[in-house]
Amino acid sequence: MASMPESRQKEFRASRHWLRYLLGQTLNQDPHQIAITTSATGKPLIPKHPVHFGLSHTHGRTAIAIGSQPIGIDLVKVAPRPQLLTIAQRVFHPDDVMQLTAQEGAARVTLFYRLWARHEAVVKAMGKGLLCPVGFPLSPHRPPLSTDLNWSIEEWALPQQWWVAVAAQTPQLGLHTHDDTPFTH
Repeated sequence: MASMPESRQKEFRASRHWLRYLLGQTLNQDPHQIAITTSATGKPLIPKHPVHFGLSHTHGRTAIAIGSQPIGIDLVKVAPRPQLLTIAQRVFHPDDVMQLTAQEGAARVTLFYRLWARHEAVVKAMGKGLLCPVGFPLSPHRPPLSTDLNWSIEEWALPQQWWVAVAAQTPQLGLHTHDDTPFTH
């Protein structure tokens, strides 16, 4: 963490604070007594405990998902970025790359970030590395994932060009802010 810029260090500490607070509320435990470790691939977890959670933080914002099944979450800010297609071809399923190349301008940028958030949510839930291809399409323009994959992906557009995606091995997801105000699709 020492190699991170100070702003990222603060963001990291703040996100861990919120995570501990919400886990404490969920588990009815003192947040400071919850031991959080990481798997070999970097996924945070509580050893020998059935609760699953995911964490994403960027640009001073944090998103947290907690559930009883493997779960992942990603929060992204939509902004123009060079080489979107190059990144997509390296990480996304070919069907998703085809969907992306069919778009232009702002629509392409938005779809890229939606796909990126969905991709990161799934690989975080699976406990894989972030650049690991998932092996199946994630496009929001396709039918829901096959039930034999046992994954549900939900996404929400947030104000000011933010997107959040949650992937879980559960049939229905809901998103709430820290004050329990639900976001809706």
